[in-house]
Amino acid sequence: MQNKLIKCIRTINEFSRDVFEKLNLGVEIQDFTEPDLLDGNWYKIFKEYKKCLEGFDGIISVHGAFLDLNPASCDKRIVDVTRNRYLTSLDIAKNIGANYVIFHSQINPWLKDPISRKWRNKRNRAFFREILEEIDIGSMVILIENIFDNDPRQLDELVNSIDLPQIKICLDI
Repeated sequence: MQNKLIKCIRTINEFSRDVFEKLNLGVEIQDFTEPDLLDGNWYKIFKEYKKCLEGFDGIISVHGAFLDLNPASCDKRIVDVTRNRYLTSLDIAKNIGANYVIFHSQINPWLKDPISRKWRNKRNRAFFREILEEIDIGSMVILIENIFDNDPRQLDELVNSIDLPQIKICLDI
């Protein structure tokens, strides 16, 4: 396994190609997590990133939307909004040329009941399989990242239950 350093940036102004290349850093773009941006003129920022990252040799990752989203929600409307946001995030990442797109696990650490965990994992499995039928992500990898969960075993259990080669774990430490 090879580890790489990735620097998170919240805006394109924080990206200095010369510095990133000199230090052999990858970049994690976090602009596209914002619901207001995704409902507005995200395409303008997308074009700026696409131009500035053209030919960049480092790892490129895009942090996908996550606020108030949950692929395992029992509320169909929440799942529909989540699907829309995830598809938009995947489309942006794919067209920027990202190697990775990051989504939060949305694991609630207070729900420890094995039946609830099994149900959550089953719903996530169905959700991600449907998403990947809707969009071809090529060689891009989806990383599921911890957010509220402080025990990586639940994250490992979740990703293993999804059981897709394009989906892996990302630990935010």
